[in-house]
Amino acid sequence: MPERDLDDEPVLDLGLDPQPAKAAMSANTILDLVTGGGSPQSLLGALSGQLGGGPELDMLVKLMKDNGANEEQMRQQIREEMAAQHREIVDELGDLSERLLEENRAHCRRLERLAAALGACPNCFGEDLLCDQCDGRGRPGSDLPDPAEFNQFVSPALDRVKAEIFRPTRGRPVPRTRSAGIAETFRSSIAGVRP
Repeated sequence: MPERDLDDEPVLDLGLDPQPAKAAMSANTILDLVTGGGSPQSLLGALSGQLGGGPELDMLVKLMKDNGANEEQMRQQIREEMAAQHREIVDELGDLSERLLEENRAHCRRLERLAAALGACPNCFGEDLLCDQCDGRGRPGSDLPDPAEFNQFVSPALDRVKAEIFRPTRGRPVPRTRSAGIAETFRSSIAGVRP
């Protein structure tokens, strides 16, 4: 078999114009481009000079640039969606905090009314020795109760206790005095035992 000469082989035409050979980039230069935070487009642009350019490579560079623009559009869209979600969350938290503040105000007003009904300090009911208002001396009964609040909160409870004390029951001894009966009923109800 005769030896074939490589010059006799048909050349596959890729449609690339032959260009003069350029000095090859060193591995360090390529590594610097990759690790230097450069964009893929800049790396491809630098390599295209090494590969001789051509329409195919130009198209690839254009696609990569378009892809980079699309990525920036996507990033911007994500930023806008996150900002909208953030505004929505802030609005919801604002509404929730307003509701909680209003509920807190209502509970404070109710506690002030109850303290007035009991003649107690509205801040601590006499339980805080460092209270700015009463110095721990504002227990229930320390002041004269407000008559309207007393009738609103305390009288119904007293009426219930009286009804329970004077309700006829078999086998239950009748208290000797009215105040002794009330105290006994309170003690037994606190202990969980009915007289």
